[in-house]
Amino acid sequence: MAVPFPELTQFKTREEQDQEIRVSERPSVYRQLTREKRALAPILDRKSDETDVDHDADHVKGYIPYDGGLNELEKQATIGGKTIVTYPDGGLQAWLVVLGGFLMVFSGFGMIGSYGAFNTYYHNHNLSAYPLSVTAWIGSLQAALVFTLAIIGGSMFDKYGPRPLMIFGTITSVAGYLALSWCTQLWHFFLVQSVLISTGMGAMFVCGVGGVADWFDERKGLATGIVVGGSSLGSIVWPLMIANLPQRVGFGWTVRIIALIQLVALSSATLLIRTRLPRQQGKPLFMPKTFLTHPAYTCMAASCFFFSMGFFFFLVYCGQYALEIGAGDAAPYVLIACNAASLLGRISSGVIADRLGYFNILILELVVTFIIIFAWMAIKSVPALFVAAVFYGLVTGGNIALQGPCVIAVTKDLGCAGTLIGQLYGCQSLALLLGPPISGYILGNNPAKQMGNYKYAIIMNGLLMMLATGFAMGARYFQTRKIIVVV
Repeated sequence: MAVPFPELTQFKTREEQDQEIRVSERPSVYRQLTREKRALAPILDRKSDETDVDHDADHVKGYIPYDGGLNELEKQATIGGKTIVTYPDGGLQAWLVVLGGFLMVFSGFGMIGSYGAFNTYYHNHNLSAYPLSVTAWIGSLQAALVFTLAIIGGSMFDKYGPRPLMIFGTITSVAGYLALSWCTQLWHFFLVQSVLISTGMGAMFVCGVGGVADWFDERKGLATGIVVGGSSLGSIVWPLMIANLPQRVGFGWTVRIIALIQLVALSSATLLIRTRLPRQQGKPLFMPKTFLTHPAYTCMAASCFFFSMGFFFFLVYCGQYALEIGAGDAAPYVLIACNAASLLGRISSGVIADRLGYFNILILELVVTFIIIFAWMAIKSVPALFVAAVFYGLVTGGNIALQGPCVIAVTKDLGCAGTLIGQLYGCQSLALLLGPPISGYILGNNPAKQMGNYKYAIIMNGLLMMLATGFAMGARYFQTRKIIVVV
């Protein structure tokens, strides 16, 4: 009987692994894998002076199917007691999971990215008595709480799967939007939009990206890009509704229509998102030691922190800036153009990164991002602002799409991927809480001085993006010990 893993009959160095690791001669079951074989690394990297590794054919236990009626592609094998996980990288069920994740992110993170439209509407209608720096706290607290709760949601995902989280999140979010339609006071908006709705979003947040991680490996960038592209579509649809429906049906009925759309989309996502790998209920709720023992993960978390602190500045204030330079009724469409470009950026970046490396594309997009932010200081016309918004959406959309794959790329135990992604989102919560309000404070409350103060806020957020770039480069170096490499 032929050995199913012929290349594992002798120890290989890291350099040999980087060239090519062919897990099986059966391409219909296992794909040829050429990089990031983290599942095999604990065995292949084992030093001969630490332990004797038996590479006898009898030590390879062959193909063991998972439970749950999965097809031939969805199999695993064990080598010396180590589980080697493979992925379908396609098929009807896998793409239905991607669709479910897309719908979930469309309803959840898409609404967070749309708060700039809410902020402009609140400032001119419901909460016109309050300055922008105050109303910006509603969106900042909302985003911060969503990302904070993602820490718990990620751990619960690893333990129990997506279904309980999706059911709870759907009920809570829909109830929150119905309550939002009756809000009239500032504290009403804080309580409902910043707390109640955020609780539902935070519970579901990891389910989309976490579900994809169970089904895709070589096409992980493409699948993740499609999922997070849902937030871009949401960031187009929701601002369009906020810009056009209130004057026709009123703010209350606008939000009720949003609640109905959320109910349909999230219910569908609850049915579609599923996992295929066994849940690990014995895993800890948090893994804080990872920040001390895994420098690549720590640098990635720091990069995401500074990125998130500067990212929402353009989304929250581009509409108001457009009004200042005379955009008039076209002002809300600056954000819509940015989010439309973001959808293209998220999908295209995933496809390119699958070939050229997740970190390489991530770092390139971060560099372009801080260049665009600094260039904002020279923008004084509406067409130029629209151009900047499109390019900003392209590169930042790609950055968001690649955060999950980059974390998975530096994750040693894929069974903890949900927990580690949740911790990463948790690190961003403080950044999201502080970023837009600090920028609002720099801009000030005096309309006559705001245009002059934009340059100071732009410099601050540009420097934040430069820090994000530096830490992303550090993460790639600690992961590979190389300056330029496909990873």
